[in-house]
Amino acid sequence: MALSISGFESVMDYTIVRQTAATTTADVNVAQGAGSLLSAKIDNSSGTAICYLKLFDGDGAVPGTSIPQMVLRCPSAASQVYEMPEGMEFTNLNLWVTRNPAPTDTTVPAISGGSVIITLTIK
Repeated sequence: MALSISGFESVMDYTIVRQTAATTTADVNVAQGAGSLLSAKIDNSSGTAICYLKLFDGDGAVPGTSIPQMVLRCPSAASQVYEMPEGMEFTNLNLWVTRNPAPTDTTVPAISGGSVIITLTIK
């Protein structure tokens, strides 16, 4: 996994969280604290099937057991952007990606020669 966080505190109060190899393993506390999710971009360009981003707010995220508060869909061989103008408030944001929409699914996304890339904008 390649999770990176970029803050722009000196200019604006936004943080960009980018996961360049999202899988069924949870990335925990990706914003390193509480905040508000403003947008989520799912890049499934290498995907040979639909994938689903699972977002869970809470401690101890366990894919397959923890029920995500939000499940976002992305078509195969495409990118999808979801915007939340009012923001989705969270305390401890966790994410993972699966092949199927069921909240407890743990099936690895179907990709060919790449990975699923997630980019979150957080305030």
